Amino acid sequence: MFKMFCAWELPIALRMTDESSLREILRIAQVTGYRGIQVDMRFIAELAQEKSIDYVKELFSSYNITPEGWHVGDFWRLDESQYKQGIEELPLLAQISADLQCQRAYIWMPNWSDERDYAENFKWHVKRLCPIADIFKDYNLCLALEWQGTKTERVGHKYEFIHNMKAAEELVGEISRNNVGLLLDSWHIYAGHDSMEDIKKLNTEVLYVHICDAPEGDIDQMPDLVREAPGTTGQIDLMGFLRNLHEIGYNGPVEPSIPLIPPGSPLKNKNLEESARFNSQALDQLFHQAGIEP
Repeated sequence: MFKMFCAWELPIALRMTDESSLREILRIAQVTGYRGIQVDMRFIAELAQEKSIDYVKELFSSYNITPEGWHVGDFWRLDESQYKQGIEELPLLAQISADLQCQRAYIWMPNWSDERDYAENFKWHVKRLCPIADIFKDYNLCLALEWQGTKTERVGHKYEFIHNMKAAEELVGEISRNNVGLLLDSWHIYAGHDSMEDIKKLNTEVLYVHICDAPEGDIDQMPDLVREAPGTTGQIDLMGFLRNLHEIGYNGPVEPSIPLIPPGSPLKNKNLEESARFNSQALDQLFHQAGIEP
């Protein structure tokens, strides 16, 4: 396992919109101790087309940082025309990703629907995600599925959908592609009332990992995005999380994911570089306490 940086998964976000912002993200990742970053593959593809794929490779190499993963986007759950457009654009993104040896991508799934009941929604997800997985397979890429455990996200909606590890694993099994697995997020395991021990029971490959801690209080009453830096509160058993991942042989990126922070958080009032360093050091400490060499 190794530390991966994503600037837009921190409270002070920097979007990857031009070469200058990419260079700043690479610089921050380098000086704060990360090995790789999550990229915006659509922007990276634009840069590669404007300059060249070799130019992009050299840019990453100059900072000694690797592109490790990317978010596929939300087109797959939009209307049919937007879905078809996204599918048509995906091979180019997959080709650029493969050229950069960036072999992991992920999507996240809302844990509710106002249109489809659970069974219908399950079949709809399989139908929508199989073509993405098939395109990725042509380029030797993997697709990780992230579920939402947070109860407050599904309250008030007509139908519930996947909100725990077992159900997410069932979806992976139904998709039945060997390049599809799970994104494990410590928050969603905790919010979905799964046990960290359940990680060791998985028959599905873990392809991607997000990590954070939780504010103190009743998790069933908490909003989805308000989170704490890893190890800050101890509400989530992050040492157990990392140890169990290590035990099942996971050797991919571990990415801090803290979109919003509560009052009193040690991340409060820190700039992007300070936040990145705080999370990097927090992860180093957790790896050490878990007896894992990153």
